[in-house]
Amino acid sequence: MINNDTLAHFTVMVNNGSGCLFNGATTDYLYVLTCKHNLISNQTVQVAAHYLDDHGHLVEVALEVIEQPFIHKDPNKDAAIIKVKFAEKGLQLLIINDPVSFSKTLKLAGYPEVRSDKTYQLRLNDIEVVQTGEHGYIEAVVGGNANYDEIVGQSGGGIFFIEGERIFLIGIQSRMAAKNEQLSRVEFMPIKFFEEIISDNSVHLKELLPHYLYSFSFLKTQVMKLEGCFIEQNVAFTRDYLRAIGEEIIQSPLTPLLIKNAFKERLVVHNQALYCLSEKGIWIAWLEFLIVMRIMMDKKITDINLEEIFNSYRLIFSGTDGDWAQEMPSIMRSDYKGLKKGGKVIVSTNRKPIKPFIPEGMVTDLVRDNRVQSGELKIDDGIGHPLKAYKLYHLHAFQAICIIGKETDYKNFSTLTEDELFKTLQTEFNGLLQQHP
Repeated sequence: MINNDTLAHFTVMVNNGSGCLFNGATTDYLYVLTCKHNLISNQTVQVAAHYLDDHGHLVEVALEVIEQPFIHKDPNKDAAIIKVKFAEKGLQLLIINDPVSFSKTLKLAGYPEVRSDKTYQLRLNDIEVVQTGEHGYIEAVVGGNANYDEIVGQSGGGIFFIEGERIFLIGIQSRMAAKNEQLSRVEFMPIKFFEEIISDNSVHLKELLPHYLYSFSFLKTQVMKLEGCFIEQNVAFTRDYLRAIGEEIIQSPLTPLLIKNAFKERLVVHNQALYCLSEKGIWIAWLEFLIVMRIMMDKKITDINLEEIFNSYRLIFSGTDGDWAQEMPSIMRSDYKGLKKGGKVIVSTNRKPIKPFIPEGMVTDLVRDNRVQSGELKIDDGIGHPLKAYKLYHLHAFQAICIIGKETDYKNFSTLTEDELFKTLQTEFNGLLQQHP
């Protein structure tokens, strides 16, 4: 479960200040986003992570610094990036690039100097965005009447927001707005300061994007889990076979980033926050979708025929943790431009569906109960209402109905019968779309 304590995993000490770990676009290193002024007085950069062991004892782990720090060329921007040896963080920070419009209470995490003698130094402060300041800094007020001495040392610490199982990085704390204990105001740097450093050093630094956007290989063990069988061994070979087909896709030019750049907001349901395009869930869904398409169409999926597939079978994603049935109003208003009449809409969500497709005879009732003005529809001329023009399915139906619900049909497949397994899966997948709803 993600909570405030989780922020400790992303917060490090940088010399006498703080820094924020970011698991970026490579597994060669991690970024530490921090402040220039944490580095200037020290020729040797020291980065350390602190955590409490099972007995409550403080453990300090030095992180190996790679290369010299990269600092912002603008003297008015306090941003700096340090590269440290890669360690898998598990969780992925999501970036919010417009902090001024973010009206929620945020968390500042860092290591203030006044707590240097305490057993566990990490401090969390509530802060709220006030306004944009000089040179693009963001001014925020700190809750709890925090004074200057309590904030010193937190410079370089991350500004976070937690929502469910997601952690958003809003910015990096730089300084007090004024050295006045009564004001309790800080200035933090938006993420774009660090993106500017990366742009100026593109030979040495990669974008602030999750590494799995660059290759499906990081997700291959998370697809086609086929969970819910009474005898797991019944589908063990089929699972491995499906993932082997996934390996073929991994070796192709197709990457999550290529797909993201090609289709952008058409990949998600109406009004879905675009940060979900950087989440694992949508790209796990896409790898599963491509595996299904590879079998159904019996041809390799490439960057050349991807749009053709997208215009016949439209995968759209919702980051909801609820059932997809609750997303119907947004699904109806999603972008179907380019999708042919009679096309199939495949919906994916973070949660397995209660019903994997719309029951027969319910479409008319859904259209009536979720009235949509024609001007709200994003669909080609002459197509009509999307629920009437297209058939909708949840992506999990391919696993639940075609394999898990028929697990005993798969128990005898082996390397010797792979061709037969391919034909069985092809028949099942195509049959699903023809028979339901």
